Order: sequence, then structure tokens, then C-alpha cells
Amino acid sequence: MNRIGVDWGSTSLRAYLYARDGTVAEQRSDRRGIRFVTAGDFEAVLREFLAGWLLPGSKVALSGMVTSRNGWVETPYVDCPARLEDLSKSLLTRRVADAELVFVPGLCRRGPEPDVMRGEETQLLGLDPAGDRERIVVMPGTHSKWVLLRQGRIESFRTCMTGELYELLLAHSLIGRIAEGVDFSEAAFVAGAERGHASATPVSDLFGARAGVLTASMRAGDVAAYLSGLLVGNEIREGIAAFGAPAGPIEIVGARLLGERYAQALRQLGLSCRIAREDVAARGLWRVLEAVR
Repeated sequence: MNRIGVDWGSTSLRAYLYARDGTVAEQRSDRRGIRFVTAGDFEAVLREFLAGWLLPGSKVALSGMVTSRNGWVETPYVDCPARLEDLSKSLLTRRVADAELVFVPGLCRRGPEPDVMRGEETQLLGLDPAGDRERIVVMPGTHSKWVLLRQGRIESFRTCMTGELYELLLAHSLIGRIAEGVDFSEAAFVAGAERGHASATPVSDLFGARAGVLTASMRAGDVAAYLSGLLVGNEIREGIAAFGAPAGPIEIVGARLLGERYAQALRQLGLSCRIAREDVAARGLWRVLEAVR
């Protein structure tokens, strides 16, 4: 019986074939995220993508936007705080080609400031256990997540639209029009991060990038890096304000390059951090499969 993990997001599709001990024996990736799959075609895409792996009796765990309202099988949100056991109780199953598909639910925070996540909860399950220690995790991306882990459970989280706002500013604003290129300037990024972290006026600060070029105090080629730093610095300010300064290092989960940028900003601001292993999604999906054996 094959056991397979599938991380199916908005823009990408990844799969992991596990050995008996839970290590990844093989892996595949594809650009067919749910945005590029026509409704009703999910099963056909999965069958093709997992050809040779999807055998009778196989068990497949799926997480990410494939379980959203715009995906294949919508799963209900599980309220925070939540442990693996809470997620396991809300799994939805479906049979395809004599294989069992297990769809992992997302997490939500209700109340006056509601928030949701899908996919990141599985990555969090793949982090190295740390006993009862309280930890803060930052998950950079289009919609970055700041997460509070406590006593082995996902206690709470906060979403920042940092990546999406950065793209919108460069592509559709007057600030973006004045920028020249997107080459990374470390000095401009650090300056932006320091300003974003110290300032209580982030909206005004954004226009300052355009004004800086027009008054010759900033190079047009530094605008993209400065804006990135400004947004990341403000995100760090909000994350620390929400959960407090952690006793240990902030853990960074996500793509290596973006993770290194966040690590640079955090350290520049005097905060200890470390970048988590890149296989946390695969490890989290394995934990889900183990929980439903």
C-alpha cells in the first residue's frame, strides 16, 4: 500500500511518495495549482499526476487550497486552538481508483478579528516538536502568517497581506511606475525594514518611496527593495505586537530565498530567528497519514 502526501495550493501542486519509515522516497511538482484546474477536472489531474503511485489500497493525504471553497472538496475550518487530534476528527475522505483520499481541514480564528488558513496548518504539523515551549512561527508568502504555538497546539495566528500588497504596489500604483527594475539592494531593504518596524504611519511611508525618487534622496533602482523591506518591517512590528517577543528564536517556514530575507530583517531588528527545514509540508502530511492508519 502506497502512502502519498499532496500539497495542492493555488499556483502549484506537489506530491510525496513515502517509504515505510516516513521518509520521502520520491517527489513530484507541477504548476497546475487549483487556479489552473477547471471545476470537475480535479480527479483527472490527480490521477495523471500520481500515475504509477496511485495503486489500489493507497492512502493519500491532501492539504492546501484544494480543500477550499474554490477547490475540489471543501473541508470545514477547525477552530483554534487546535492539535493534530482536532484536525484528524474533521478529515473528509473520498475513494478514487480504489485508493482512499483524505482531505485536511483548514484552521480559523473566530471573533471580532476573524482569520483563516489552509495548507499552513499542515506545515506547522511538520515542525520539529519542542515540548511545552511557547514558539512564534512566521510563514512568509503572498499572505504571510504569524503563528503562536503553545504546549503542542496551534494557539492562534494572524495573516498579513505583505506579498500581495508588494506585488500590487509594483504593478498597479504610481509608486511602482517610478521604480526601475526589481534587483535586490540589501541596503535599501534594510533601510525599509527599519523604517517599517519603527513607524506607526505605514500608509504615509509607502508614498515616501515615490517622493524619495522625485527629490533625489532615493535611487529608482532601490524602490522595489525598499518597499519590500518597509512592508516586511511593518509585518514584524504587527506580529510582535500581537504575540509578544518570544523567549526563543522566531522560526521561519517557507521558501528558502524569502525566508532568508525575513531572517535578515529580523536579525537587523535585534530578533533571534532560525529557518526551519524545507520539508515541513511533507512531514506534516506524513503525520496526518499516521493519525488515520
